[in-house]
Amino acid sequence: MSDKLYNTGDICEGTVIEIRPYGAILAFDNEQEGLLHISEISTKFVRNITDFAPVGSRIKVIIVDVDHKSNFLRLSIKRLPQASSKGHEPEKRRKLISASEIDFGPLEERLPKWIKEAKAMATTKKEKKL
Repeated sequence: MSDKLYNTGDICEGTVIEIRPYGAILAFDNEQEGLLHISEISTKFVRNITDFAPVGSRIKVIIVDVDHKSNFLRLSIKRLPQASSKGHEPEKRRKLISASEIDFGPLEERLPKWIKEAKAMATTKKEKKL
């Protein structure tokens, strides 16, 4: 057993001791435990926690928060600098495009035709009901 207490921002390895519907419970060498919430596993959708954190596996995590009263840790994989685990990629940032950079011309040209077609279809449906 180690006397080290983990702090926010520490990167460490824990062992998965339990899987719950909302995440995995990890135990550390110093007998501290923490929750790796399902939303902190990957930037991608996680359907099955055990695909990323099977019971008994050792997982590298970053400490997101520490509850000092209970000494319980909040953990994350996706916040690790350059997450290197299989299936865990750093979040990709999308480039924002201003409205002035988008050419709405083709839509503007087709919109009147689409409105006429929609009205004609609605009229036809009404006539069929009568």
